Amino acid sequence: MTVRRVLNRWLALVALGLSMSPGGCFLLPPQLLGVSTTDTISLGVMAPASGTNAEKGESVYNGVLLAIEQVNAAGGVLGKPLAMVKADDQSDASKAPGKAARLLGQGIVAIVGDVQSGVTKAVLLQQAKPAGCVMVSPGSTSPDFSNPAKIDTGGYFFRTVPNDSLQGKVIAQRANSLGYKKLGIINVYNTYGNGLAGVLKSTFEALPGHTTIVATYSEEPTPHPSYSQEIAPILAAQPDAIALIGYPGGGSQIVKDWISSNQLPSVPWLFSEALKADSFVANVSNPQRLEGLTGTTPYSGGDNYNHFANDYVARFKISPGPYAVNAYDAAVVIALAMQKGGAATRSAVKDNLRNVVGGSGTAITPGADGVKAGLTALKAGQDVAYQGASEPLGFDSHGDVTTGIYAVWQIKGGAIQSTSQILKP
Repeated sequence: MTVRRVLNRWLALVALGLSMSPGGCFLLPPQLLGVSTTDTISLGVMAPASGTNAEKGESVYNGVLLAIEQVNAAGGVLGKPLAMVKADDQSDASKAPGKAARLLGQGIVAIVGDVQSGVTKAVLLQQAKPAGCVMVSPGSTSPDFSNPAKIDTGGYFFRTVPNDSLQGKVIAQRANSLGYKKLGIINVYNTYGNGLAGVLKSTFEALPGHTTIVATYSEEPTPHPSYSQEIAPILAAQPDAIALIGYPGGGSQIVKDWISSNQLPSVPWLFSEALKADSFVANVSNPQRLEGLTGTTPYSGGDNYNHFANDYVARFKISPGPYAVNAYDAAVVIALAMQKGGAATRSAVKDNLRNVVGGSGTAITPGADGVKAGLTALKAGQDVAYQGASEPLGFDSHGDVTTGIYAVWQIKGGAIQSTSQILKP
């Protein structure tokens, strides 16, 4: 494109942005309305490429990239290719809205993200919802997103991972099945930690003779050098087990502080899904004390997941990391929603996400062939029901997936390993 053509296009956009509507109001440029003004459809992706959750960013970006490449190999959406526009949230809820504003200014049609509930809440309420832009989160699991009294999402929030009202019940049930009657709960004080800990506490205490003691620690982009003061009341209470709900940075320091305290050296720990990270184990740097400790995580398995995992390994030469499969599903359903709605717009995404999952349409499986079949069927005016690589997908009135199965993971020989134990709430 020549310099003159670039200048002419820029001047045309400026003129459109400054033109007046019949009612005398300024019209916004089309990119701020989420309308594609080029031959490429921009999909925003927000994930932590730095900060305490940096390990998860690469997984999210890779999952979305795999989906985009499969969509584009099938001819794109409405004849246009998808392009990923990335934003590093820096694991910081105070900085993320500014990053989201820049994404929105680039004409993105939707946001895949975020994986931290606190970050997602800030971006959703301050930027995405006012701009009419849907967020499809692959990892924000707080129950607060399903409670309009706590977070009024306005219908602009969906997620491809179960909400923690289910995981809280699963952890409580598992603790009870293991014979624990007194449970210590340590959680990061934010939307994610408070939501999950609240469900865990209420579910566990509803069991006869069961009690909890709860401690919280602050969420910081850089973990504190010690959380000994925060966890001291938990250790002093001598619980049968301790549930830790947090992220790898602060969570690993809490476990290190427990080891240094020489208190309750044999107490079992139950970890939340956000701690299923190699960096968590590496930061603790004490394989002997971590040996045999376990956690829970949303379960992904079966033929659909295996198909995705094979594609992922072939493309990136590594196994899928945390939330990769959920990010892949998020990008696929956004593409299908636009094709279903016949427009590369934010409103088409919002209005059609539920129309391409669940239901009685043609079953669409993950993978290049499945994505192509889904787009082809939609072009022909047929209904589709994308099955999901992570789990059977369907969105309820809150944007939640309608199923939830969990798996137990463990730390063995200084590494995280899957187990065959599957749990249902």
